Amino acid sequence: MPRRKIGRPRKSSVNRSEAIRAEYQHLGPSAAPGDVIAALAKKEIKVSANLVQKVRHRMLQGKRKPGRKRGRGRPRAMTDMVSISALIDARRMSDKLGGIEEAKKALEALARLS
Repeated sequence: MPRRKIGRPRKSSVNRSEAIRAEYQHLGPSAAPGDVIAALAKKEIKVSANLVQKVRHRMLQGKRKPGRKRGRGRPRAMTDMVSISALIDARRMSDKLGGIEEAKKALEALARLS
C-alpha cells in the first residue's frame, strides 16, 4: 500500500456545499452566515464564510436564462448604404428634372402610383 504524504489531509467524505444547503433549509434563507458556520461547526464540518456566501447566493439566484451570445468576427456591412453609381444616377436624374425639389416631387408621384 502506498504511503500517504505527510501534511495533506484526507479528503473529507462530507460535501460541504450540500451541508451548507441543508443548514439553510433548516435555518431558513434569511439566516446569517455566522449561524450556518456555527451550526456546521457543531457537526465538526469546517467551512469558510466565503463558501457559505457563495452557496447562499447560488441558492437564492435560482435558474437563470443563459445570457445573450455576442457576435464574433467582422462587422456586418450596412445594407442600407447606397452605392456611388446609384448616387451619380440620382444626381443626373435631378439635373434632368430641374433640381432636387422636382426630383422629390417626381418620386412622391411615382410612390403614389405604385
